[in-house]
This record gives sequence, structure tokens and C-alpha cells, in this order.
Amino acid sequence: MHDRYKVQISKLLKEATVLLRDPVMVNRLMGSASGLWDANKQKFAHLKGDFDVALRALAAYRKGVYKKIPLRSILMILASLLYFVNPLDLVPDFIVGAGYLDDLAMIAYCFGIIRKDLREFEEWEKTNADKKTE
Repeated sequence: MHDRYKVQISKLLKEATVLLRDPVMVNRLMGSASGLWDANKQKFAHLKGDFDVALRALAAYRKGVYKKIPLRSILMILASLLYFVNPLDLVPDFIVGAGYLDDLAMIAYCFGIIRKDLREFEEWEKTNADKKTE
């Protein structure tokens, strides 16, 4: 990934660390990201499964029902959501055709890094269906 994106991820991980301490802001971020995702779901169809799993993992972590996921992965989820909802990221979202491409690339990159943790969470969900994560 390009150096500018690596620098951006580093900044976003710092923001995510602070954000994680504020449950109200995390809820707002999750809601904003979900709404934006739903409004653009055709563009993002190939990442929908990972996006949903990431949101459920974040919710389960915050509720204390799933703590196996590493903090770094939780921060990576938050960082990708922060990037996604920011309309003025490296390629502003108002640029028709290209505005969301960088968002998709960033989400795919971040989720690729934590894919193993997302899959482990999915497996945990299958055997712990009684625990509400949403």
C-alpha cells in the first residue's frame, strides 16, 4: 500500500485509541458507517460480509462478550470506519467515480490485515449464538 495510506492508517489508529474510550462516539461512528455503507451497498458488495462481521466483532468486544480479538484488530476496525465516514480523506468522496475507491481500498487493506481475527470471531459466533452481539 502506498506510503500516504500507511501514514493515514497510523494517524487513524491513534484516533481510534482515543475514540474507543468514548462509547457514545463509537456508537455514532458505527451508525454513520452502517448508513453510508447501506446507501452505497452496490459499490461495496464484495466487502459486505467482512464489513458486517467487523461491526459485530466490534459490538461484541465493546459489550464484553468477546474479548479474544486483539486490541489492535479492534483499533483497525475503528480506523477503517473513521476513514470511510470522512468525506475529505485522501481522495475526497465528492469526486464522482473515484471518491469511494480509496475507501474501498483502505477497508479491504485493513480487513485483510485482521482477516484471521474476523474468521475466528465468526467461528465463535457459531458456537455462541445465545450471546447477543448486535
